[in-house]
Amino acid sequence: MRGRELPLSRAVEDDARRSYGVRVVKRLPELQERFYAITIERKVKHPAAVAMTRTAKAELFAPGR
Repeated sequence: MRGRELPLSRAVEDDARRSYGVRVVKRLPELQERFYAITIERKVKHPAAVAMTRTAKAELFAPGR
């Protein structure tokens, strides 16, 4: 990707570096992302969804990330 810029989420940055050899050119701290898990239930009950929610809270939304 020489000479081209590619916007990527920080959530996939490490994978993109390993898989495609890309590098960080600039970070935009004012840019925000939002992720949604949509369910018809008021409380997440499915074990896979609970695990995904916990992981997201711990890794994706950790302070300083």
